Amino acid sequence: LEVVYETVPAPPAGPTCSRCPAIAEETGYDVYVVGVDAEGNAMAIAQRMDVATNNTAGTSARAAPTLAPGYPRGTVFGGAYIYVSVVMSSQGTASWMALNEGSASPTAAQVRAGSLARRRSLLSVLSSGSVDLIANSPTAAVVTNLTANTGFDIYFTAESSDGYVQAYVTKYSVATVLAAEPAQATISSTVNNPTNNAPISVNIEFDRPVRDFDCNSTHCDIQVTNGYIFQNRITNVDRGLWNMYFSIDVYALADGPVSITLHNQTVLDKYDGVPNFPSAYLSLVSDRTAPTVRIHLHSVDQNNATFIIAFSEEVFGFSQDDI
Repeated sequence: LEVVYETVPAPPAGPTCSRCPAIAEETGYDVYVVGVDAEGNAMAIAQRMDVATNNTAGTSARAAPTLAPGYPRGTVFGGAYIYVSVVMSSQGTASWMALNEGSASPTAAQVRAGSLARRRSLLSVLSSGSVDLIANSPTAAVVTNLTANTGFDIYFTAESSDGYVQAYVTKYSVATVLAAEPAQATISSTVNNPTNNAPISVNIEFDRPVRDFDCNSTHCDIQVTNGYIFQNRITNVDRGLWNMYFSIDVYALADGPVSITLHNQTVLDKYDGVPNFPSAYLSLVSDRTAPTVRIHLHSVDQNNATFIIAFSEEVFGFSQDDI
């Protein structure tokens, strides 16, 4: 009798076949097993096993995302819409569903689907949608199709980018206003004043979403004196998500004051149609002409000479080291 001792290696931590999928932690799988004997006879029917992997760290690495304390909360209130700010603990998607005040709570799955069809209450869904979020960064969910001066219940649920979902909903009760306030604009620039920038970058920010804000070769909602808007182009900085932040590039025609004006009654609230009020205004001085300098001898003695250095305009940053 010959006894042979053989060291059996530990089973691999993951699948070794080329067709096996990647195995993730805390995930359920259906595993089908077919046995083959030494003679090559295979089982006719595969045996199914329902298994789930654990977490190697002993704690949940794939926890469901959570909404930050104090969120969701309304930031802009209109008669037909509400901007609701949402902050989530991880990158992913927040879904919402707006129902009449006092309606029965939907499930998380129904909010993600945007439908109450299984409850035969599809018509009670006033608004639904979703918005992608970056971890711990506020993003607005635009809840529309609402009625002025009315209370609503808006339900939120979250899903992380790796597909882990909340099993519950968060209720936010809120009311629209009777009449929306007119959109107010602020025009600003980060350039120095006076400035020699060309172009001059100008920001236009509204306190609520707007529409019909345009500039072209025949009409422009922005009036510029001693200058023009490059290519008559108004850029929507928020890419149309909020319709509140815009920018323009202004070229001065000559040195001197440059004014940028948005008159009232020019643009409309995106959802309620109320025109903006009051007008907004910004004035800057364009100075692209370099200063000239004159130097002349003022006084002299055996040990010293005094010179006068005179610039054609006010300068800054001039010191003895520049001489």
